[in-house]
Amino acid sequence: MAQETLVVANPVAGAGKVRRRWRQIQTELERLVGPVSYALTEQRGHAGEIAANAASRGVARVAVVGGDGTVNEVVNGLMTTAAANRPELFVYPAGSGGDLARSIGLGGDRPLESADLTTREVDVGRVQRGEPNHDEPSKCRYFLNIASFGASAAVVERVNRGSKLFGGKVSYFAGTVQGLATYRNRRVRLRIDDQFERELVVNTVVAGNARFFGGGMMIAPHALVDDGLLDFVVVGDLGVVSFLRRAGEIYRGEHLGRDGFWMMRGQKMTIEPVGAAKPVAAETDGESVASAPAIVDVLPRALRVLAPWNRACAV
Repeated sequence: MAQETLVVANPVAGAGKVRRRWRQIQTELERLVGPVSYALTEQRGHAGEIAANAASRGVARVAVVGGDGTVNEVVNGLMTTAAANRPELFVYPAGSGGDLARSIGLGGDRPLESADLTTREVDVGRVQRGEPNHDEPSKCRYFLNIASFGASAAVVERVNRGSKLFGGKVSYFAGTVQGLATYRNRRVRLRIDDQFERELVVNTVVAGNARFFGGGMMIAPHALVDDGLLDFVVVGDLGVVSFLRRAGEIYRGEHLGRDGFWMMRGQKMTIEPVGAAKPVAAETDGESVASAPAIVDVLPRALRVLAPWNRACAV
């Protein structure tokens, strides 16, 4: 691993954990990926700008130190460059949620060694209002982990406005309960490839490239990041009482097939609010984005990711 790595670090990630552990993080990164240079983010959106600039300069690898939101910004920055020129991505999880990390072998307390790391080409999801248009990438929002619509996106907005001092799992669970208590489910029209089209009332619709969201909920337990497909998980007309009853099953990934939960695998989904309904809130990797109506599709093997894949049980 002789190539130099640009580290994009969010110093306030993990409720300031990155800033507090900065010396240790630097030592671990140099041990894992060799020579590094650093760029610290200063505001929301800055990580994406840094990544886009690095890609345009031909940097070979970009490492992200931060949470899922910082990773999402970097992925969007890298996707501004042609596939052949995109830097490899390495994730050093240091945020509150760490949902992507769980799917690529970075969860747990076992020390990571450079010998564990290999590179794979993975799929990237894309959210766009209107038909996908390769000539207008600025209208797209890419995601490596999960995009979701409805109550989950409203919860993300609530959680991001609050404190995460108690960690991602506690913050997201509390935010989910509070959000569901006031959220009104929406009637939408869903189309998935040429297999499914229906109007239905939903609480949440998830497009899963990986398995986890919401600080550890295994919402898409069968999703694979390199199969060229997304797992579309629909949570039907359920409320806070039903969620509390099923919460343990959702965290364990045992909810699919239960009343109110179903999943279909595909390459493209269209979601539209029906009638006079308000736009449906949307998020990608824990960051609020433009609301539905929208189209979600997948770009197969669009990004190279360096990770301990041997530790990931779903790939």
